[in-house]
Amino acid sequence: MLVLLIVEIVSTAYYRLIRSHCGDDPIREMCRLILRDEAGHITFHRERLTARYPTGAPSLWSLGFFGLGTACVTFLWLSHGRWLKPLGIPASELFVFSLQGLRHFRRRLRRDEPQAGTHDFPNPRATTSSLSIR
Repeated sequence: MLVLLIVEIVSTAYYRLIRSHCGDDPIREMCRLILRDEAGHITFHRERLTARYPTGAPSLWSLGFFGLGTACVTFLWLSHGRWLKPLGIPASELFVFSLQGLRHFRRRLRRDEPQAGTHDFPNPRATTSSLSIR
């Protein structure tokens, strides 16, 4: 389940970046639909993990979470980077935004943390950590 969660968080970054860099409306709409589905999946994982770790996930879990997340985004770049570059998406943007998504998810695993909504994820174009899917 952890691997699926990480892939969904990294995929969210991937599709949000494609949507923000691509001018093709059908592709942007496809990304929007995928993002809608991913938001529901991520919410499911957050609720499941919050029930299991009501005071927050253990440090060892977090270490594995970020290690696997970094490996996932590295693999994604190695396998898809040649298609992202022509859209103007550099590796650094994919890595930064993916890691922001992982950190955001990890922070929200505490029950006492306010839950702003089911579609929360940092905005790739915002200068602050805006949290909405458009």
